[in-house]
Amino acid sequence: MLADWKVGSRGIIWLDQLVEHGEAQLVKTGGYPNLYTALAGSIVPLFLGEVPPAEDDVPWRMPREITIKRAELALCQANEVLTITVWDQS
Repeated sequence: MLADWKVGSRGIIWLDQLVEHGEAQLVKTGGYPNLYTALAGSIVPLFLGEVPPAEDDVPWRMPREITIKRAELALCQANEVLTITVWDQS
């Protein structure tokens, strides 16, 4: 695991936008879990900055309990495929 956090509803809009732009792929859907893949070159810069926020600033939708392993992420090669696991905890 290179990064982990909890977020409320609509907290994966940033990831869905990457899919729309062809920078990530939705591999499995259904919420238990949803699986995405993306090249590290598309994902790592986001995590070395900040965790992508929810679409608006409603506090209960903001990321919390954030863990980002910056040193390990920095070692990822741009062409390395990363898997993003999204659990729906609603």
